[in-house]
Amino acid sequence: GFIDAQICHLERRLLLAPCLEESLHSEIKSLRRTQFLVEGEREAAETAVQSALFEVADTTGQQVTQIGVRIRQGASQSLRGHSIGAAVALIRGALAQSGPWAHYAAFQFSTMLQREQELHQDFVCFYHSYSFASLLYEVHAEVARQIFDLPDSCPPLPRLSVPEGALTDLKSLQNIALLSQDHSAGFRALGLSTSCSIFASGSEAPPLSCFMSGYSCTDLSFHSLLVMFLKQYCQCAGKGSKSAKTIADELVEIAERHKLPTSAYGESGGAGKRKVRKSAALAATSELSGYMLQIFVRRDIVETFAYPSHAMGVPIPGGIADYTMVSGSKADGQARVLFHPPTFLDSSKVQMFHYCARPLQSCMSATVPESRGSLIKQLRRVLRPVLKRRGEICSSLQLGPAA
Repeated sequence: GFIDAQICHLERRLLLAPCLEESLHSEIKSLRRTQFLVEGEREAAETAVQSALFEVADTTGQQVTQIGVRIRQGASQSLRGHSIGAAVALIRGALAQSGPWAHYAAFQFSTMLQREQELHQDFVCFYHSYSFASLLYEVHAEVARQIFDLPDSCPPLPRLSVPEGALTDLKSLQNIALLSQDHSAGFRALGLSTSCSIFASGSEAPPLSCFMSGYSCTDLSFHSLLVMFLKQYCQCAGKGSKSAKTIADELVEIAERHKLPTSAYGESGGAGKRKVRKSAALAATSELSGYMLQIFVRRDIVETFAYPSHAMGVPIPGGIADYTMVSGSKADGQARVLFHPPTFLDSSKVQMFHYCARPLQSCMSATVPESRGSLIKQLRRVLRPVLKRRGEICSSLQLGPAA
């Protein structure tokens, strides 16, 4: 196809223009990486559809289509201590009971490992699994697009502002985790719970186990978090202005139409309180509601922004680089990450990639119903008219330097 033709064209140019060798090699490498991903996604989607059709026609309940997992040789944080064969077996075993879309999930894991191999030399990798937070993260990303002119393809953002009371340095996170663990408001303001490997078993949210349905805290109101965020950055005061709650409800309805898990955005009790539809409330358990961020932090700054931890964020002695690449026979366990927005929005320091169990949430075409592209388009339709001016937003974000 087109990619093959472009690779052949560049290889011919390489013979004719050796002075361009470095840049042409880089382009060819990028195209081959894209080719690998495109072919893998096509094969995964085709196999998933075939498997679904078989399930409809078959009454034995037997899985006949083996889950395909493509892993290349190469150094990788997650692959440390695992052979390729063992890694393939772990992925297949974790997805064996996940139905037809296990094939697409396997492709996602293959892509994660490939990106680990490409960035392994300069970055430490973390996995952040989530579900209920998906709408909030997408709203953060849309506001960031309007402020920083980011592309639609930028991943969902766990945090965008540095709110009052936030713990803004790693030592403060570690200290509060020892006292009240990681559920305090100051910790949660910028702290993220992450796993250190796709194959991490000693983690509160093991990626292989959580990918299809996601992982969420249930001791907080996502609706309240969304309303508080909107109050800061939208024009919600004055005659004729929409209230933050009205805007939030419109955003939740958009999320419901795009099959994001929204049951945590409902309100209970009180006259006029908004109720989430029953079908949406079931989304987190009956549909593909899992999302994952793959976060790469440059090795020369990672000790400032992450530490290895036990459950509930309790620190483990030592640095995160040794924990992921030296300690034990393989990368395992979990870490807490200080998601400092100015740093994590700088692609020279941090790179992030977005994965999801439901294939349409990877589709960026705005014309495809229920796709991520359509979701972004409709979120923008609601948010753009009510957002404050760029200068006002940047001022209220309080994007100070990392401590």
